[in-house]
Amino acid sequence: MGSQYCLSFLAVLFLQIGTATAYACVILGANQTPHEEITIEENTQANFSFQLRLERSITESAFVIEIKMSENGKYYDACRCRWLSKNNGVCKNQRNVSICETDSYEMRFSLLVQRSYGDIIWELYTTNCTPLTLRKTKLQVTYSAKVTGLEVDGQEVNETYLVEDNQKVNISCSFTNGNPPVSVRLMDDIGSALNSSKHKEGPLTLIIGMFRCSEVWPTVRCEAAGSKLNRSVTILGRCLPQLSHIGSQLVALPKVLKEGLKLRLRSYTSDIRNCLVTKLPPQPTTKKVTCELSGRIPNFSLTMRFAGEMLIDEGIWILHAITELGFSNITFVLINNTGGGEYQ
Repeated sequence: MGSQYCLSFLAVLFLQIGTATAYACVILGANQTPHEEITIEENTQANFSFQLRLERSITESAFVIEIKMSENGKYYDACRCRWLSKNNGVCKNQRNVSICETDSYEMRFSLLVQRSYGDIIWELYTTNCTPLTLRKTKLQVTYSAKVTGLEVDGQEVNETYLVEDNQKVNISCSFTNGNPPVSVRLMDDIGSALNSSKHKEGPLTLIIGMFRCSEVWPTVRCEAAGSKLNRSVTILGRCLPQLSHIGSQLVALPKVLKEGLKLRLRSYTSDIRNCLVTKLPPQPTTKKVTCELSGRIPNFSLTMRFAGEMLIDEGIWILHAITELGFSNITFVLINNTGGGEYQ
């Protein structure tokens, strides 16, 4: 029998009946393509259909269309639909991750797409014929990168990590990259990249080196575009509190008596157990004052307040902030200036 041509793909089914040959032509729709590639997002419901148009009666023939799908590179039977004479096709799901159904004109297949899925192949089986591939769909499954963990010196961390002075610090970020892959980055607190990777998975590492109390206390973020949970950690030093002036160390006495004295404080703890002030000679004297903290670890604002009955006058003073490790101090000068400025 000569080959038949049409605008679409043509499959001819043969069935031998005695000495006569009966045949039916199953024609794919003219707009269908035997091979296709689809880009689709993970966890999206995907619906596929395959249109059948019977050129002649198939009352004397039967055929089967099977759908195979690949997962992690291995093929599995997903669906099997069988057509018998004069009856609509009957489908059976081979796996519980997909649904298939059919009638005389169309076969339908749907599933929730996972990143492990690859090809979907539609194959035609008829009696005494070689299986014929009707369509092959290649899935390009897209998904976001995911930051899965952040460690300092091998320990999982969340927001802060306490180290000793002169301790070596190493940071490691675990991640699974997306499709298409993105740049996973370790960044400092101003957004500068410290290390990056486009590998399929982590870890991404960073050697901080020797931590010193007197230097910058680093904040490191691990982030990837599209990741729902990025991670960050601030390295805290188990150090004495560090005090510094917001402005000049020359302070107007009237304003301090009214509003208190504000200073910067860097500390791994908010537990300031005591605040003492000492006036330098000629008549050294020490008084207890109230210290109020605002902000969050490790960067605080400390406001020192004097009680109403406390005798405070001009001169050079030293504030002592006391924690469990001991005390730190800072010098300030009170001047009897009534001009209204806090720092003169």
